[in-house]
Amino acid sequence: MEISFDFQLQVLLCSFALGAFLGLIYNFICFFGYISGTKNVKLKGKFLQKYEQNDSKSKSTKKVIAFLLDVLYFIVITPLVAVSLFLLNKGIIRWYISLSIMLGFTVYKFSVGRLVTKAFFLAAVFLRILTVGIYKRLRVKKSGAKLPR
Repeated sequence: MEISFDFQLQVLLCSFALGAFLGLIYNFICFFGYISGTKNVKLKGKFLQKYEQNDSKSKSTKKVIAFLLDVLYFIVITPLVAVSLFLLNKGIIRWYISLSIMLGFTVYKFSVGRLVTKAFFLAAVFLRILTVGIYKRLRVKKSGAKLPR
């Protein structure tokens, strides 16, 4: 049974797109790391540098959360890659498919992925500031003290 060149090229391009999609999933899971304070992105600005230094979590807690996020990533992508390979190439794993997935992930991380990472980090900073502000207001309301302006 011979496989046509067109079919192999189509599988190659789909596996490249799958690698880029895996990079997007990685960024999405890292978003939770940004929210929890386990992952940081180097950005310019006094406000963001102050934000990065103002984290009270211990190193062991950060490592555990980062480990759990990495395990979650592999739990998500393993069935995704397996089902994709089964649907794309009838379960036949060829070396160029694996290489194309890795290449798609790498190209995504060093191109669009940088912008997405910064956008997710800024969204996480905003979300953390918003939740801390709400928490402080609720705490002050409950205690009956006046909120300083």
